[in-house]
Amino acid sequence: MARNGDEQRDSRIYLATERTFLARIRTALALMAFGFVVARFSHALVVLPYAQNRDPR
Repeated sequence: MARNGDEQRDSRIYLATERTFLARIRTALALMAFGFVVARFSHALVVLPYAQNRDPR
């Protein structure tokens, strides 16, 4: 009977570790996506004044 309890505990530890790993992967991907958004927005802030001052001919 003790072995069944150990197996359940091991499976819970494995699943908890996997959830933590996937949460860290998800967080890393979200941070990278946020970095791309910030980079594109900063690029737009630099380009926008030049686009407004061009000659409309």
